[in-house]
Amino acid sequence: MNCLRVITGTGTDPAEPEVYMKRADEEYRRLFLELEEIERQGVLICMNRKPASPCQVADAHTIQEDVCYMRDYIMEGGIVKELHFDRLAELS
Repeated sequence: MNCLRVITGTGTDPAEPEVYMKRADEEYRRLFLELEEIERQGVLICMNRKPASPCQVADAHTIQEDVCYMRDYIMEGGIVKELHFDRLAELS
């Protein structure tokens, strides 16, 4: 699953047509780039037990501030095969 967003430019100038990110803040960029690299290495990324793209996971982490996700690395033979993000209880 590849993301259709392109990370170029600052994301602050609406005149930049090559910027397709909904959120250009640093947290989103950092998480998206990290997950994109993990996906490139052949690791399956899941969120709440369903396959998810780096965009979907980054969106969920940066948009839903009242929700926490726990990372769960699934290893096989000492190699990470899957990375799961499991939703935890809402924060009060």
